[in-house]
Amino acid sequence: MDQLSETAGLIDFNTEVFFSGQLCGLQSIGDNSCGHLHVLKSGTLNIVTEDGHKIFLDRPSVIFIPSKSNHRLSVGDSENAELVCAKIHFGQGQEKFVNSLPRFIYFDGASHQHLQRAANWLFEEAFQETPGKQMMLDKLSDIIFIQILRHVTEKGLVVHGILSALVHPQLSKLIAAIQKAPSDSWNLDSMAATASMSRSKFATLFKDTVGKTPNEYLTEIRLVKAQELLINNKPVSLVAHEVGYEHASALSRVFRKRYGISPKEWLKEKLSA
Repeated sequence: MDQLSETAGLIDFNTEVFFSGQLCGLQSIGDNSCGHLHVLKSGTLNIVTEDGHKIFLDRPSVIFIPSKSNHRLSVGDSENAELVCAKIHFGQGQEKFVNSLPRFIYFDGASHQHLQRAANWLFEEAFQETPGKQMMLDKLSDIIFIQILRHVTEKGLVVHGILSALVHPQLSKLIAAIQKAPSDSWNLDSMAATASMSRSKFATLFKDTVGKTPNEYLTEIRLVKAQELLINNKPVSLVAHEVGYEHASALSRVFRKRYGISPKEWLKEKLSA
């Protein structure tokens, strides 16, 4: 299996097409729980994000906004735009991956033929009524997203962050192993061995690539897993054991250092939100 296929397998995401057709006037996209994919078939379209990105489109194009960013789509009074819009939902613990991507990615269909072929298939499904339409739209949006990942990795657009580690042949093995078994007795030696590297080389490469030490990353993965288990009403003592801590007090100490509150306090706030 090639490296990008392995990488995509480690990323928890799904796409959901929520609009297809002709857009007129102004449309605000304010869903801060996901990223967005906009695929323009024809017409003209302005896109402005709260981060300051602004672009005018007058040809087949693909726009990918991976972060949770409010943005506006607008069309002139006497014009319209034919497009498909999808939400990209990332699973819990994927924040580092999302943050490793460029904040705003634009593709001209004429310059990216592989992407445009998938877009044309998407349009074919979007603008006719056929059985399984929504499922096809969502799966085709998945394909477009993976093609975007291919582009940003091949062109070196992701230089720093977790995605850089995921496309590194040796570091990706370790990332997968930690995510699969965060409760294992990981230390610098065992992590370096899993990555098939010397201890010193591994420590330096990991910090330079991910932006944090291996132990900092391990702690982060364990805390994310702990949150998932807490939401499922598992007792703190059992959660601690399942994420690699000997007892509840050890987990509570690390949890409080990271979030400023205990696991029980965090769960109470989460359930009352």
